[in-house]
Amino acid sequence: MFQKLTLKNSIALGTFDGVHIGHIKVLEMALSFNAFSPMVVSFSEPPKRSMGLSDVQLLMTAEGKHDMLLYMGFKNQVYLDFQKVRDMKPSCFVDMLINDYKAAVIVCGFNYRFGKDGSGDVNFLKSYCEQHSVKCVVCPPAKMDGEVISSTTIRSLIESGDVSKAARYLGRPVSFQAEVVTGDQRGRTIDYPTINQRFSDNVVMPKNGVYASYSYVNGKAFPSVTNIGIRPTFLLDKAISETNIMGIKDNLYGENIKIELIQFLREEKKFASLIELKEQISRDTNKAKKILKNLK
Repeated sequence: MFQKLTLKNSIALGTFDGVHIGHIKVLEMALSFNAFSPMVVSFSEPPKRSMGLSDVQLLMTAEGKHDMLLYMGFKNQVYLDFQKVRDMKPSCFVDMLINDYKAAVIVCGFNYRFGKDGSGDVNFLKSYCEQHSVKCVVCPPAKMDGEVISSTTIRSLIESGDVSKAARYLGRPVSFQAEVVTGDQRGRTIDYPTINQRFSDNVVMPKNGVYASYSYVNGKAFPSVTNIGIRPTFLLDKAISETNIMGIKDNLYGENIKIELIQFLREEKKFASLIELKEQISRDTNKAKKILKNLK
Protein backbone atom coordinates (compact mmCIF):
# COMPACT_ATOMS: atom_id res chain seq x y z
CA MET A 1 0.00 0.00 0.00
CA PHE A 2 2.85 2.39 0.76
CA GLN A 3 4.23 2.23 -2.79
CA LYS A 4 1.07 4.03 -3.94
CA LEU A 5 1.45 7.01 -1.63
CA THR A 6 1.63 10.32 -3.48
CA LEU A 7 2.33 12.58 -0.51
CA LYS A 8 5.98 13.03 0.37
CA ASN A 9 7.00 11.74 3.74
CA SER A 10 9.25 12.62 6.64
CA ILE A 11 10.80 9.25 7.49
CA ALA A 12 12.25 8.19 10.84
CA LEU A 13 14.72 5.32 10.46
CA GLY A 14 15.53 2.92 13.29
CA THR A 15 14.61 -0.27 15.07
CA PHE A 16 13.23 1.75 18.00
CA ASP A 17 13.17 -1.16 20.47
CA GLY A 18 11.83 0.35 23.69
CA VAL A 19 11.13 3.77 22.13
CA HIS A 20 13.47 5.33 24.71
CA ILE A 21 14.54 8.97 25.11
CA GLY A 22 17.17 8.69 22.38
CA HIS A 23 14.62 7.26 19.95
CA ILE A 24 12.11 9.93 20.85
CA LYS A 25 14.53 12.66 19.72
CA VAL A 26 14.68 11.05 16.27
CA LEU A 27 10.93 10.49 16.13
CA GLU A 28 10.05 14.02 17.26
CA MET A 29 12.42 15.47 14.68
CA ALA A 30 10.62 13.51 11.94
CA LEU A 31 7.29 14.78 13.28
CA SER A 32 8.49 18.39 13.25
CA PHE A 33 8.36 18.72 9.44
CA ASN A 34 4.74 19.75 9.18
CA ALA A 35 4.76 19.99 5.38
CA PHE A 36 5.24 16.22 5.10
CA SER A 37 3.51 13.10 6.41
CA PRO A 38 5.44 11.35 9.21
CA MET A 39 6.43 7.74 8.60
CA VAL A 40 8.49 5.15 10.46
CA VAL A 41 10.59 2.70 8.45
CA SER A 42 11.79 0.03 10.82
CA PHE A 43 12.28 -3.66 11.57
CA SER A 44 10.18 -5.79 13.90
CA GLU A 45 13.33 -6.86 15.75
CA PRO A 46 17.02 -5.89 15.76
CA PRO A 47 18.79 -7.05 12.59
CA LYS A 48 21.36 -9.08 14.56
CA ARG A 49 18.51 -11.07 16.07
CA SER A 50 17.01 -11.65 12.61
CA MET A 51 20.37 -12.96 11.43
CA GLY A 52 20.64 -15.36 14.37
CA LEU A 53 23.77 -13.55 15.59
CA SER A 54 22.14 -12.57 18.88
CA ASP A 55 19.39 -13.92 21.09
CA VAL A 56 18.95 -10.52 22.73
CA GLN A 57 15.54 -10.04 24.31
CA LEU A 58 13.35 -7.12 23.26
CA LEU A 59 12.33 -4.23 25.49
CA MET A 60 8.77 -4.33 24.22
CA THR A 61 6.50 -6.42 22.05
CA ALA A 62 5.94 -5.56 18.38
CA GLU A 63 2.36 -4.63 19.28
CA GLY A 64 3.54 -2.37 22.08
CA LYS A 65 5.98 -0.55 19.78
CA HIS A 66 3.34 -0.14 17.08
CA ASP A 67 0.85 1.32 19.56
CA MET A 68 3.37 3.74 21.06
CA LEU A 69 4.47 5.01 17.66
CA LEU A 70 0.83 5.38 16.64
CA TYR A 71 0.17 7.38 19.82
CA MET A 72 3.08 9.69 18.93
CA GLY A 73 1.52 10.40 15.54
CA PHE A 74 2.96 7.81 13.16
CA LYS A 75 -0.06 6.38 11.36
CA ASN A 76 2.24 5.12 8.60
CA GLN A 77 4.59 2.43 9.88
CA VAL A 78 6.64 0.20 7.56
CA TYR A 79 8.34 -2.91 8.96
CA LEU A 80 10.84 -4.19 6.44
CA ASP A 81 11.74 -7.85 6.02
CA PHE A 82 15.40 -7.76 6.97
CA GLN A 83 16.24 -10.83 4.93
CA LYS A 84 15.04 -9.01 1.79
CA VAL A 85 17.10 -5.84 2.34
CA ARG A 86 20.21 -7.17 4.10
CA ASP A 87 22.23 -7.53 0.87
CA MET A 88 21.19 -4.22 -0.69
CA LYS A 89 23.84 -1.73 -1.64
CA PRO A 90 23.52 1.37 0.59
CA SER A 91 22.55 3.45 -2.47
CA CYS A 92 19.77 0.98 -3.34
CA PHE A 93 18.41 1.13 0.20
CA VAL A 94 18.18 4.93 0.07
CA ASP A 95 16.70 4.75 -3.45
CA MET A 96 13.99 2.53 -2.00
CA LEU A 97 13.19 5.14 0.65
CA ILE A 98 13.02 7.90 -1.95
CA ASN A 99 11.16 6.06 -4.70
CA ASP A 100 8.96 3.54 -2.88
CA TYR A 101 8.30 5.45 0.34
CA LYS A 102 8.38 9.00 -1.08
CA ALA A 103 11.00 10.34 1.32
CA ALA A 104 11.35 14.13 1.33
CA VAL A 105 13.08 14.05 4.72
CA ILE A 106 15.06 11.23 6.34
CA VAL A 107 15.88 11.32 10.04
CA CYS A 108 18.04 8.83 11.93
CA GLY A 109 20.32 8.45 14.93
CA PHE A 110 24.07 9.09 14.93
CA ASN A 111 24.96 5.39 14.73
CA TYR A 112 22.45 4.22 12.12
CA ARG A 113 23.90 1.75 9.61
CA PHE A 114 22.28 0.10 6.61
CA GLY A 115 22.99 -1.84 3.43
CA LYS A 116 25.07 -4.97 2.90
CA ASP A 117 27.21 -5.76 5.96
CA GLY A 118 26.18 -2.42 7.46
CA SER A 119 28.41 -0.65 4.94
CA GLY A 120 26.19 2.44 4.79
CA ASP A 121 26.62 5.02 7.55
CA VAL A 122 25.27 8.48 8.31
CA ASN A 123 27.99 10.21 6.29
CA PHE A 124 27.01 8.25 3.19
CA LEU A 125 23.33 8.88 3.92
CA LYS A 126 23.81 12.66 4.19
CA SER A 127 25.87 12.81 1.02
CA TYR A 128 23.50 10.63 -1.02
CA CYS A 129 20.43 12.50 0.20
CA GLU A 130 22.00 15.83 -0.73
CA GLN A 131 22.65 14.53 -4.26
CA HIS A 132 18.95 13.64 -4.57
CA SER A 133 17.53 16.82 -2.99
CA VAL A 134 16.31 14.97 0.10
CA LYS A 135 16.82 16.57 3.48
CA CYS A 136 18.74 14.38 5.95
CA VAL A 137 18.88 14.99 9.69
CA VAL A 138 21.20 12.97 11.92
CA CYS A 139 20.37 13.28 15.62
CA PRO A 140 23.24 13.28 18.14
CA PRO A 141 23.30 10.74 20.99
CA ALA A 142 21.02 11.37 23.95
CA LYS A 143 22.96 11.23 27.21
CA MET A 144 22.10 10.98 30.89
CA ASP A 145 24.54 10.69 33.79
CA GLY A 146 27.30 11.04 31.20
CA GLU A 147 26.17 7.83 29.50
CA VAL A 148 24.74 7.38 26.02
CA ILE A 149 21.18 6.10 26.30
CA SER A 150 20.75 2.87 24.39
CA SER A 151 18.42 -0.12 24.30
CA THR A 152 21.35 -2.30 25.37
CA THR A 153 21.95 -0.22 28.50
CA ILE A 154 18.26 -0.15 29.42
CA ARG A 155 18.00 -3.91 28.90
CA SER A 156 20.91 -4.42 31.31
CA LEU A 157 19.32 -2.15 33.92
CA ILE A 158 16.04 -4.08 33.79
CA GLU A 159 17.82 -7.42 34.06
CA SER A 160 19.68 -6.15 37.13
CA GLY A 161 16.48 -4.88 38.78
CA ASP A 162 17.32 -1.17 38.51
CA VAL A 163 13.92 -0.26 37.10
CA SER A 164 14.15 3.25 38.59
CA LYS A 165 17.16 4.18 36.44
CA ALA A 166 15.76 2.31 33.45
CA ALA A 167 12.60 4.43 33.73
CA ARG A 168 14.67 7.63 33.52
CA TYR A 169 16.32 6.39 30.32
CA LEU A 170 13.04 5.19 28.83
CA GLY A 171 11.20 8.38 29.76
CA ARG A 172 8.46 6.31 31.42
CA PRO A 173 8.19 3.44 33.92
CA VAL A 174 9.28 -0.06 32.99
CA SER A 175 6.06 -1.91 32.24
CA PHE A 176 4.52 -5.01 30.77
CA GLN A 177 0.99 -6.00 29.86
CA ALA A 178 -0.39 -9.51 29.82
CA GLU A 179 -3.51 -11.56 30.34
CA VAL A 180 -4.37 -12.58 33.89
CA VAL A 181 -4.20 -16.36 34.12
CA THR A 182 -5.39 -18.82 36.75
CA GLY A 183 -2.98 -19.50 39.60
CA ASP A 184 -3.16 -21.75 42.64
CA GLN A 185 -5.07 -19.03 44.59
CA ARG A 186 -2.83 -19.55 47.61
CA GLY A 187 -2.59 -15.78 48.14
CA ARG A 188 -6.27 -15.63 49.01
CA THR A 189 -5.71 -17.98 51.94
CA ILE A 190 -3.38 -15.42 53.56
CA ASP A 191 -5.47 -12.36 52.65
CA TYR A 192 -3.17 -11.22 49.85
CA PRO A 193 -4.83 -12.30 46.58
CA THR A 194 -2.67 -11.89 43.50
CA ILE A 195 -3.11 -11.77 39.75
CA ASN A 196 -0.81 -14.06 37.80
CA GLN A 197 0.69 -13.09 34.43
CA ARG A 198 3.15 -14.79 32.10
CA PHE A 199 5.89 -13.00 30.17
CA SER A 200 6.33 -13.07 26.40
CA ASP A 201 9.21 -15.37 25.46
CA ASN A 202 11.10 -12.75 23.43
CA VAL A 203 10.78 -9.81 25.85
CA VAL A 204 13.43 -9.01 28.47
CA MET A 205 12.67 -10.40 31.93
CA PRO A 206 13.12 -8.10 34.92
CA LYS A 207 15.33 -9.46 37.69
CA ASN A 208 13.56 -11.94 39.94
CA GLY A 209 12.38 -10.25 43.10
CA VAL A 210 9.71 -8.04 44.65
CA TYR A 211 8.82 -4.59 43.31
CA ALA A 212 6.67 -1.64 44.29
CA SER A 213 4.37 -1.26 41.31
CA TYR A 214 1.27 0.27 39.81
CA SER A 215 -1.45 -1.85 38.21
CA TYR A 216 -3.88 -0.41 35.69
CA VAL A 217 -7.45 -1.68 35.95
CA ASN A 218 -10.13 -0.06 33.78
CA GLY A 219 -7.75 2.82 33.07
CA LYS A 220 -7.08 3.59 36.74
CA ALA A 221 -3.71 3.14 38.49
CA PHE A 222 -3.74 1.15 41.73
CA PRO A 223 -0.73 0.80 44.06
CA SER A 224 0.51 -2.78 44.13
CA VAL A 225 3.33 -5.17 44.96
CA THR A 226 4.66 -7.44 42.22
CA ASN A 227 6.71 -10.58 42.72
CA ILE A 228 8.62 -11.82 39.68
CA GLY A 229 10.21 -15.23 39.78
CA ILE A 230 9.74 -18.90 40.56
CA ARG A 231 8.39 -18.51 44.12
CA PRO A 232 11.04 -20.36 46.16
CA THR A 233 8.48 -21.29 48.81
CA PHE A 234 6.22 -22.94 46.21
CA LEU A 235 8.51 -23.73 43.30
CA LEU A 236 7.47 -23.06 39.71
CA ASP A 237 9.11 -24.34 36.54
CA LYS A 238 9.11 -20.92 34.88
CA ALA A 239 9.19 -17.39 36.22
CA ILE A 240 5.88 -15.55 36.33
CA SER A 241 4.57 -12.26 37.67
CA GLU A 242 2.29 -12.24 40.72
CA THR A 243 0.77 -8.92 41.76
CA ASN A 244 -1.21 -8.00 44.84
CA ILE A 245 -3.31 -4.97 43.86
CA MET A 246 -4.21 -2.83 46.85
CA GLY A 247 -7.88 -1.97 46.98
CA ILE A 248 -9.03 -4.56 44.43
CA LYS A 249 -10.36 -8.03 45.12
CA ASP A 250 -12.29 -8.42 41.87
CA ASN A 251 -11.89 -11.46 39.66
CA LEU A 252 -9.65 -10.22 36.82
CA TYR A 253 -9.09 -13.54 35.02
CA GLY A 254 -8.82 -13.10 31.27
CA GLU A 255 -8.24 -9.35 31.42
CA ASN A 256 -5.14 -7.66 30.03
CA ILE A 257 -3.58 -5.74 32.90
CA LYS A 258 -0.69 -3.31 32.60
CA ILE A 259 1.91 -3.41 35.38
CA GLU A 260 4.46 -0.63 35.96
CA LEU A 261 7.50 -1.63 38.01
CA ILE A 262 8.51 1.40 40.07
CA GLN A 263 11.21 0.24 42.50
CA PHE A 264 12.97 -2.98 43.43
CA LEU A 265 12.21 -3.91 47.06
CA ARG A 266 14.04 -7.16 47.74
CA GLU A 267 15.33 -10.46 46.40
CA GLU A 268 13.13 -13.54 46.27
CA LYS A 269 13.52 -15.78 49.30
CA LYS A 270 12.16 -19.05 50.64
CA PHE A 271 9.95 -18.96 53.74
CA ALA A 272 9.59 -21.73 56.29
CA SER A 273 5.84 -21.24 56.66
CA LEU A 274 2.79 -19.40 55.33
CA ILE A 275 2.87 -17.25 58.46
CA GLU A 276 6.39 -16.03 57.69
CA LEU A 277 5.38 -15.38 54.08
CA LYS A 278 2.32 -13.39 55.17
CA GLU A 279 4.41 -11.27 57.55
CA GLN A 280 6.92 -10.49 54.81
CA ILE A 281 4.19 -9.59 52.34
CA SER A 282 2.77 -7.20 54.92
CA ARG A 283 6.19 -5.53 55.25
CA ASP A 284 6.54 -5.37 51.46
CA THR A 285 3.10 -3.79 51.14
CA ASN A 286 3.82 -1.11 53.74
CA LYS A 287 7.15 -0.27 52.13
CA ALA A 288 5.58 -0.08 48.67
CA LYS A 289 2.83 2.22 49.98
CA LYS A 290 5.43 4.67 51.33
CA ILE A 291 7.46 4.64 48.11
CA LEU A 292 4.43 5.17 45.88
CA LYS A 293 3.00 7.86 48.15
CA ASN A 294 6.26 9.81 47.94
CA LEU A 295 6.05 9.79 44.15
CA LYS A 296 2.84 11.80 44.13
